[in-house]
Amino acid sequence: MVGGAMRAMRGGAVPRRHAPALGAGRSRARRRERRLQRCPCPASAAAWRAERPGLAGAGVALQARRRANEARAQARRRAPLASAQGSGSGSGSAGVEEAAETSADEWKRALRRVSAVVLPLYASAFLEPLVNLAETATAGHLGGGGAVSALSLGALALVSPLFALALELSWDVSVALASSTAAAEEGDSRKVVRETLVVAVLAGAAVALVVQAVAGLCLWAAAPGSLARVAAVYTLVRAVQLPALLVANVSEGFLYGRGDSVTPMVIHLASSVLSIAALAALARFGLPGCAAAIVVASVGAAAIHWVLSAPKAGAVNRGSPSGPRKGLVTTGLWDEVLARGGLLAGISACKTAAYTSVAYAVATKGSAIHAAAYKIGAETYWCVSHFTEPVYLAACTLVPRAARRDAPPRRMRATLGALLGFACLSALLCAPAAGALVISGVLTSNGEVASLLRPAAALVALQVFVSSFTYALEGVLVGLGHVRYLAKTMAVQAGLVMCYSLWLALTKGGLLMGLVGCVLFQTLRLVSHAAMIARLRRRAKDGTASVFFAVA
Repeated sequence: MVGGAMRAMRGGAVPRRHAPALGAGRSRARRRERRLQRCPCPASAAAWRAERPGLAGAGVALQARRRANEARAQARRRAPLASAQGSGSGSGSAGVEEAAETSADEWKRALRRVSAVVLPLYASAFLEPLVNLAETATAGHLGGGGAVSALSLGALALVSPLFALALELSWDVSVALASSTAAAEEGDSRKVVRETLVVAVLAGAAVALVVQAVAGLCLWAAAPGSLARVAAVYTLVRAVQLPALLVANVSEGFLYGRGDSVTPMVIHLASSVLSIAALAALARFGLPGCAAAIVVASVGAAAIHWVLSAPKAGAVNRGSPSGPRKGLVTTGLWDEVLARGGLLAGISACKTAAYTSVAYAVATKGSAIHAAAYKIGAETYWCVSHFTEPVYLAACTLVPRAARRDAPPRRMRATLGALLGFACLSALLCAPAAGALVISGVLTSNGEVASLLRPAAALVALQVFVSSFTYALEGVLVGLGHVRYLAKTMAVQAGLVMCYSLWLALTKGGLLMGLVGCVLFQTLRLVSHAAMIARLRRRAKDGTASVFFAVA
């Protein structure tokens, strides 16, 4: 009997003694067919009809049965929503209650998903700006808080935006990998990250040379002589960090896309401890010693990421069983990462150009004291705004999953609600912290710089508050694929801020007017993104936009 069944599964003839059993099976199939004609799930009926030829298609039937089970599960999830939209009968009331319970469960699951990604990112966001603040505080206390500290802070104000651009570019690579690999097969994403690690080293070296050239040109054109010399030496040492920074962010993007935000947090912890220890040891060498301390920690973190990522990626087969061997250029996911990462890099370049223009306007019309005060205000914003970026990255990672065709509509609604809640929490916590940090005197012991910072604390806090919601909306738009819109609007808004900086440089400007330009930049972005989402929701009501905006 076993042999006959095995021959049947291989496509052979069915023995005569099995005919009654097959006849009974056909009777059950006919009864099932009549029931499935009344079934509201077409996938279930199609799957059962695929089983009718008999045991010869047992393997195909098993797969069809699995698909039917998945279709029935989706139908059961959508049934409460359909009954809730029906008439107001007794069964409709029960459907409404069941739909409410299902919606509440989906909100809880969405909150757990967002928390699992965001909470470790908050820990990482606390560690990374801690190193930048430690570097600024070290520079602000050089020479006992006298002219040396003001000169060091002013030099940092001129070159820090360039390294912030490099950090943003590497962060954009991480975001592009995270949002692209979140919906991709693990084998393809592992292959892309292995190839991207090699490209990151070469690209980091190229970016380091570009940063050196741009820094030299800007310092020669607009910076005073003493500030330019100190900033040039700092740039020369700090540029060694850039290849390591790109390698670390490539690995982080792959880990975030796979839903692992704990491993990057642990690496950030080790790197932060090493950075602070190196800053304490190398502070006697002045500002170049601070740059060397940051480089040592970044190289160590990149080495850990390389060891963790490369063996896992290398264990995956490069070839495709159904096609030719895929290389670096022919991989579809790699093309998606390049396209999305290139647009994000353009966005970061526009942001950095806007902030750099404001910094040079303040340094040109003011003095080293004004430049040092602007450095502390800008550094406080950059560091505290790291606590708003976890919501941005969580949106880039979770929104593509919630926007899948097989996902229930309530998942997108719940995901957006959870992201908005975390954005509000970030705004309420980070804005007062930024204002308090500016006026605390921790970052400098220079009395003139501290006196300029007291009236600027409110503007820094307002900038952090607005950016909390701006980054959340940008993450949602990136997750939905509207990166091209972000690039266009960012270019226009950065151009407006650069025009404002030019006016500021030609007139009598200073620290407060420079910070007003930064707040204006954040406000323009927030209003533009809110108008974009409102416009798409109006289009959704007309049936010309995606289903996402109809349920958002």
